[in-house]
Amino acid sequence: MIETSRVVYLTQPWRPGGQIFLPDAFQALLNRYRFQKFPTKEELYQGDTFLFNQGVFEDIGIIEFGLYPDGLVVSSRANTTVLDLFIQDVLKWAERDLGIVETDIPPKERHYESTLVVSLQIKEEKSFPYLANLNSSLTAYQENYGLRTFAFSFSAIQVANDPTTYGGRKPVPFTIARRVNVPFDADIYFATAPLKTDDHIAVLEALEKDFSSY
Repeated sequence: MIETSRVVYLTQPWRPGGQIFLPDAFQALLNRYRFQKFPTKEELYQGDTFLFNQGVFEDIGIIEFGLYPDGLVVSSRANTTVLDLFIQDVLKWAERDLGIVETDIPPKERHYESTLVVSLQIKEEKSFPYLANLNSSLTAYQENYGLRTFAFSFSAIQVANDPTTYGGRKPVPFTIARRVNVPFDADIYFATAPLKTDDHIAVLEALEKDFSSY
């Protein structure tokens, strides 16, 4: 199940014909994508970041669309393929109707964030044999503190890059964590990744195969 998807597109748009009249441009944007929450006229000239909420593209709801000095951000409970099409539609429309085009000024990047709720079969005792001693130790310490016998088991895994070694925008961590308030034996996980939705699913399927094949 897709919890949410997000695409960050770094680009530098400009208007060769001159500065655009923002009220007219934003009204045209609202007419096209029917956003229900948007900046007020007073807010248009108070900053350079503008957020629009609860719009629609074709028949898919858009949670949020943000205009930033260095690009566009869009999120929805939909496949990232839909968000890529939305960005493509916005850029084509902006060029055709508003005269806004993209420059070649770097960086020109597209970052993906995918969040899924999935069912995964993970054989902890085989996939993470080193956890057995840790789990037993934690339980023993709790008992020594005069507490109940708490059983510990695999809960989450995360893979990330070292943020001190990269400049600019960085990928979100890859994370698999048990769904909050769901019994462990239900095997329901909350998964995030810096990937397109379909690639995220493919990675999880491969991981599940690895975790259950030992």
